[in-house]
Amino acid sequence: MIIKSLSRKKPTFGQLSDYIYNEADKEYIYTYNMYSDKNKLKDIKKEFKENYSFLKKQKNSNALYHEMLSIKKSNIEIDLQKKALYDIVNEYIKVRSPNCLVYGGLHEAENNLHYHVIISSNQIEKEKNNYLSKKEFSEIKKGLEMYVLNKYPELKQEIIINKEKKKNTISDKEYQLGKRTGRQTKSENLKERLNNIFNNAKTKKEFFDALYWEKIEIQLKGKTIKFIDEKTGLTRRLKRLGLEEEFYKLSDSLEQQEAKYQEGKQTHEQQQAHEQQQAHEQQEQTKNTESAEELKKNKEIKEKNF
Repeated sequence: MIIKSLSRKKPTFGQLSDYIYNEADKEYIYTYNMYSDKNKLKDIKKEFKENYSFLKKQKNSNALYHEMLSIKKSNIEIDLQKKALYDIVNEYIKVRSPNCLVYGGLHEAENNLHYHVIISSNQIEKEKNNYLSKKEFSEIKKGLEMYVLNKYPELKQEIIINKEKKKNTISDKEYQLGKRTGRQTKSENLKERLNNIFNNAKTKKEFFDALYWEKIEIQLKGKTIKFIDEKTGLTRRLKRLGLEEEFYKLSDSLEQQEAKYQEGKQTHEQQQAHEQQQAHEQQEQTKNTESAEELKKNKEIKEKNF
């Protein structure tokens, strides 16, 4: 499974809740610590805003968290997968933010199910942000993955969060820098994140969603492709990152997928047009039959009266 978290400095509760609700399976709307009806967005937004008014505003303080929890689809019944993910989200929230307001919706993609959730940055009617250190957040994610693997083996999720990271092959300059500082270089970190995106994205939407969650911007200028890491400000060309093969492999796959989609769409439209034409001809035939029967009936009446 995958867990992503983005903090927002502005209280965009309305915009985000609209997006979550409009795309969601309405049967699996999720709320926690909220008294409003889950289907009444106006009340949901008002509740978030009222709670936000208690927060003591400070420079660079967060207004809310936009988080996503995703599982790959398995071969069991889809409703069972949705119910399991609902429980997983609930387990996550109970540990991650037990005293905050939470609103979420289940979205379905081609190969995964995922929840988008809004979490208030402050606990209910509290002045301070509900802060988690990176270590605490990491432990929560690891614990949740183990919960999923142990309770829902039928979901057949891969070990991702608890998996030991492999060492990357890097240049001598990066190796020396890493050796001196004991840290991953900015370029190496960007390369690793992009490589994961290129290898896991199955659709254009998944590709651009993954860039959004990783805070990576893509720029296309002529034949030059650049990536900007918004976390560090680093800009690197695709060629310099050494990921051309992976990128173009993904690009070819998406183009083939788009071509199949357009072909299927065209076939569907032609079929619809044919069915409409048949329906029209049937209606005309029915009208003609009814008219003939009516004329015959009138003729019989006249002959009888005569």
